[in-house]
Amino acid sequence: MKVKIYNREQHKGYNESCEMLKILHKDSDIVNIEVYPDIAFKSLGFPNGTLLQSKKHIYPFAVPDPGCGYRIILTNLLLKDVQHLKKQLLYDLLDTQGRYELFRQKEFSKIDFEQVINKGVYYFKNIDYILDLPQPINMLKIDLSDCDKYELFDFFGIPGSPFLEFRYSDRDIKVNELEIRKGQIFIIIHLGTIVGKKLLNRKFLENAINNTLNENIYSFEEIQKYFMYIDVESEIGEQYLDFINFMIHFAYCSREISTSILKNCLEDILNFKVEFKILSDLTHSSIKVRGGLISHARGLQYISNIEKPILIGGNTNSKSILAYPINNNSFISHGTGIYYSKDSSNDEMITFTNREYECDIKKECEDVEMSLQGIKNDFRTICELEPFLNFWNEK
Repeated sequence: MKVKIYNREQHKGYNESCEMLKILHKDSDIVNIEVYPDIAFKSLGFPNGTLLQSKKHIYPFAVPDPGCGYRIILTNLLLKDVQHLKKQLLYDLLDTQGRYELFRQKEFSKIDFEQVINKGVYYFKNIDYILDLPQPINMLKIDLSDCDKYELFDFFGIPGSPFLEFRYSDRDIKVNELEIRKGQIFIIIHLGTIVGKKLLNRKFLENAINNTLNENIYSFEEIQKYFMYIDVESEIGEQYLDFINFMIHFAYCSREISTSILKNCLEDILNFKVEFKILSDLTHSSIKVRGGLISHARGLQYISNIEKPILIGGNTNSKSILAYPINNNSFISHGTGIYYSKDSSNDEMITFTNREYECDIKKECEDVEMSLQGIKNDFRTICELEPFLNFWNEK
């Protein structure tokens, strides 16, 4: 097993990764592990910014949140258009009686949900902005019950599920065909499929545990820590990869619907025409066969088109970088942030979302700079995006 850790001193999850690497070292199916600079701790599985490549085994712990991704939207709004509306925007986007939910219900009446399940992103006409397009769904080799479908669509198209950001450009700039004004608002929809993770565990966890116990590579105690795998050539392995591909499709579809609803909602609030230009849409947690190996990528975006901008860095109260990637057909760290609780922060505290998260702005900015330095040769900056509004949405 080859292991490469980029900028070891800059990787906040390094110690956590090392403990995992000691356990994984005895598994001969693992060919390669790469740990990129990132700043996000995770309660389960690898830290963000970790790539694991294997020959025949699928490791659920490496990417317990497949399908998570984000969409970058350039709007015609300027900071001055929305600066005075922060509280109203939060209410209308979050409240179950807010405008967003009303528009969501109207939009749902037009959607053929069975077609969304069967076709995924191909249910929609314009998908050119999607990087690393998933394989067509065709026929899922696993049945979804009516209860499964209800759970999935109950969370479908919810903004900020889990995270929604409004940011603004720090400068006027024209690069390639992209023209940006200082103060222009960007919306970033970070959206995966929360229910999909539950379905994965419900349908595959028992098989993974039994399979791993039979092989005697990992101890029972290690399996309890989620160290387990599925054989890719088995029927259950094929079903697992199919379902992950479905989750990637489903998350894309949810971001697409959320975009349409969000535009209608903002026009209703502002009482003028709002224009959206979708710059790119990426998945940053996936398990996929690439070049004959099974690539497990967590917090890593796969670059399939260097002409599409990506987002790097960006804790909740610090800047993000809008950038063009330099290397095609490669992974680059997404670099999004860690959320500090009261107990782990210090004096400089502010509340910044609808939840009671609090943070140390100075520390966040330092961590973002540290993460960006580790991958500075992999991207070229378009502009910096300053934070205006960001929140988690817990339905």
